Formats: sequence, C-alpha cells, structure tokens
Amino acid sequence: MTIRLQIIQQVLAPYRVPLFNRIAADPEITLNVGFHEDWTDGAYERTLLADHTRLGTRKIGPIRTLTDWDTNADVLVLPLNLKLTNTFLALKKSARRPAICFWGHGYGKLKLLNPITSMLARRVEAIIAYAAAGKQRMIDKGIAGEKIFVCNNTLDVTNHGLDQTTKKTDFLYVGRLQSRKRIDELMVAFQTLAASFPEIRLTIIGEGDIRSELESRSAELGIAERTEFTGKIFDNEILKTYFAKAIAYVSPGPVGLGVVHSFAFGTPVITDATIVHGPESNYLRHQENALLFQASVSELMAAMRSLLVDPALMEQLALNAYQTFVDECDMRHSVAAFVQAVQHAHRVRSGNSE
Repeated sequence: MTIRLQIIQQVLAPYRVPLFNRIAADPEITLNVGFHEDWTDGAYERTLLADHTRLGTRKIGPIRTLTDWDTNADVLVLPLNLKLTNTFLALKKSARRPAICFWGHGYGKLKLLNPITSMLARRVEAIIAYAAAGKQRMIDKGIAGEKIFVCNNTLDVTNHGLDQTTKKTDFLYVGRLQSRKRIDELMVAFQTLAASFPEIRLTIIGEGDIRSELESRSAELGIAERTEFTGKIFDNEILKTYFAKAIAYVSPGPVGLGVVHSFAFGTPVITDATIVHGPESNYLRHQENALLFQASVSELMAAMRSLLVDPALMEQLALNAYQTFVDECDMRHSVAAFVQAVQHAHRVRSGNSE
C-alpha cells in the first residue's frame, strides 16, 4: 500500500531538497512537500523533484497558520513549533485525522513551554529528532522511545572523499561572516602561529556583514598576504579543492552543517567546547575527529598548533572525520530513518503497530 505523505515546512531550505528527492523516489510513498517561503527565489524549488505546493498563510501577531496542504494525506510531517497552529492538529481526535509525525529539535529554549511540547509529543504517532541527544531528552521527559526516530541533520555531499595526497597547509573557515562566529579570534590565533610556521595559510570562505572589518583586521595583524577571502562558494567540486588543503575547519563560534561538509572531505573540526552549537555538534568527538578547546584564544591557538607539530594526530583525526561521515552523516542514513518514522506513524494510525 502506498503512503500518501505531506511534509509541511515554513521555509524550503536548500539542504533539504536532496532529502525530499530521495524520499520521493521511494515506490511506497507518494510525497508532497508544502512550504510557504523559498529563500533562494526559486533556485532550489526548481531542483525539487517531489510534488510540491506553495502554502498560504494566516498570521495573528507571531502566530501563523499554514493553509492549502493535502488534507487527504495518510501521514502529515510537521515542525514541532508552538507558534504554528498546525502543530496543534495533534490534539484533534477525529478518526479522519492523518497520522502525525513531528520533526525538529524537540524542546525549545523556554522551559515554561516544555509541558505543552510534551503533551503534544505524547499525542502524535511518531517523532523525528535531529540528533540522538534530542531523542534522549524526550525519553527523559516520558515520551515513548519506540516512536522517536533519529534523522541526523546532514548534507548530500555526493563528491565526498578523503584526500591523503594533497599537502595540508591551510586553516579553513567556511560559513557566514558574522560577529557571533568569532572569526577575529581565529585570525589572532593564526597570527601567533604564522611566524613559526611560514608555510601555513588562512582561507575564509563565505560572505557577511563583517567581511570588510575582517579584511582590515587581517592587514592590521600583518597576515593579509597569507589570508584569502574567497566570498561565497556553493560548487562542491571547488569546495573539495579547498578542503583537500585544509589542516582543519576552524570555527571559534557556533558550528552547524559545516561539520558535515568538513567530515565529508576528511577535515577535522576545531571549535569551542563551552558554547551552544547546532545539532550537528553531536558528531564531534574530542581527540577523535575534532579538537574542542576551552573558550580562550590561547586555547584555540594551542589546538591549532597541536596539529602542526603532530602530523600523526592530524592524519588520524582526518581518517576518523571521514569515517564519521560515512557511518553517521551520509544522507542514506537520514532517508532511511525518515521513511521508518513515516511507516511507523502510518501503522500506528491504521491500528497495525506490529
């Protein structure tokens, strides 16, 4: 029996498109992706192979209702967002209600709302968590573990691979150029190392509102000739050449999907262990595929230096980083978990939980 699946998203995120396309390829699922906004002006919507619908919206203050979705769906995948009235379909008792599967982080920052989140989570047939830690937190709150599936947040990096022949000379940052990313601290740490290691370079890929400040700062620190600002790069083949030269991907501030991109090419990660990161930080393991430092620039510099003076450590972290991608981050794992959650929700709603 084919499952009629409706996924509702407020925004069509570019990195989600390959996931939706793979789910749509499952012969046992008929998929429609409903979304209200496309931040790419249609560029990624054109690559979305699944049937899709631009949803309408009604707003009252911060509260939003998404409309025009497939009310005849067998399974409805919704964000667990208390500002979205669609989320409260979980409370509907009608036998005609579709099976509901929540998809997201789980609990938000406001602890006062946790009881509402738990109540809704108990009412739905399945939950898709971004990470194992999110699943465990729900279990700790009394949500049945058998209906929670982990669909790791990831990227579809089809040209992934480990380059063990290219000489590693660059510390690499890839992402938005924002103050919260603390790229200036990376530059200070690099300046300290530059005098002792004349072959190393700093590459900063991305755009943001502080680019001009960072370029001026590199000149002030005397590292401008050894620092490259590339701007945005989306082409994975070009990115692969930069990762091939990378000693490590360094982000003193919060990390997210950049972890996946780095591991796809066997590049270890250096980041701050003391701050809040995205769910992708669950892939990081200190001294195994990453180096997690303790807040200060001196600690950051020491972590970077440890790779320069210990090639064996650099090589082992690179091997482990790539293996983490293969074992945990590859898109096929996320697709399998997502489909399992949908099938579970459908079975439970149909009265066949076996």
